Amino acid sequence: MPVPDLPLVVRLSSLGDVVLTTGPIAHWAVCLGKPFVVVTKQAFAPIFKDHPGVARIVPVTTADLTLAGWLRLCHRLRLAHPRSPLIDLHGTVRTRLLSAGWRGDLKRSPKYTFSRRLLQYRLGAASNYRRLTRLTIPQRYAQALHDHPPAPELLRPQIHLTDAELMAADRLVPHAGRAPVVALHPYATHPDKAWPATHWYQLTRLLDQQGIQWRVLGRAERPLFPGDSRDLTNQTDLRTSAALISRCTALVSGDSGPMHLGTAVGTPVVGLFGPTTRHWGFAPSGFRDQILEIPLSCRPCSLHGQRPCPHDRKCLRDISAHRVAEALAALL
Repeated sequence: MPVPDLPLVVRLSSLGDVVLTTGPIAHWAVCLGKPFVVVTKQAFAPIFKDHPGVARIVPVTTADLTLAGWLRLCHRLRLAHPRSPLIDLHGTVRTRLLSAGWRGDLKRSPKYTFSRRLLQYRLGAASNYRRLTRLTIPQRYAQALHDHPPAPELLRPQIHLTDAELMAADRLVPHAGRAPVVALHPYATHPDKAWPATHWYQLTRLLDQQGIQWRVLGRAERPLFPGDSRDLTNQTDLRTSAALISRCTALVSGDSGPMHLGTAVGTPVVGLFGPTTRHWGFAPSGFRDQILEIPLSCRPCSLHGQRPCPHDRKCLRDISAHRVAEALAALL
């Protein structure tokens, strides 16, 4: 049975946003001396498995996301946690419905929506730009409980893998520990955030020439290298993907959820940013993580990369495979 007064943290989606909550939750658990209950979509619940700061996970199913289902879930949570603080890290209509009538303390993290819109449309003063670059997303989450958020390195995301999961990953990356292996995540929920397929083909040829192993991971309708045993598209679940990345020397990814899996398991990341920007706060935060981007006047053009690009993704096309290979060479 759950302890009724444990704090609840709510972040439903998406993958990257949820992964980035793991650092603040770990930090809060140490500061407060108690674990948390996490409310998140069922698909992302595995992120919190074995997390030392999480006592219980409330998985939100597809049925729970309907209006009637959500209202029923809100009612159950209020009954089960009558005195618990509620920490809303999402700030949507759903989570505000949950907070309506909540009897415990209510805390929210700032979203800086107005500041981001000003930057997107090239409006506002330089102070607005500095405000967005000053705080990462984990620091913005931390502001729910801290007036002055801790340093980024104290809030770095973390995924805790089991020995069995790591051993399973070793079977997918047989050269781990003996030769460099690079994980590649070439996919994106919004196509205009994806580095062009031709560039991935060029990069893998460069890696082959240098004797560097690689593995493709992620979810897509069609694998990038169909029939190639090194392409593990759609073959790994969330935790297996994290374990695989942990066994690799580096990860190359666009601005997407799996990019943060690399930081969460301690693997250096080369992040490819196009229509989005580090100002949104989603830059990888590992000591050796790198961001590659092209300074264009049209960037950023959207908050999540969902707007079709009138320039044929020039911001990503102009990041060459050779430049990515050079960034990897510095890490390897």
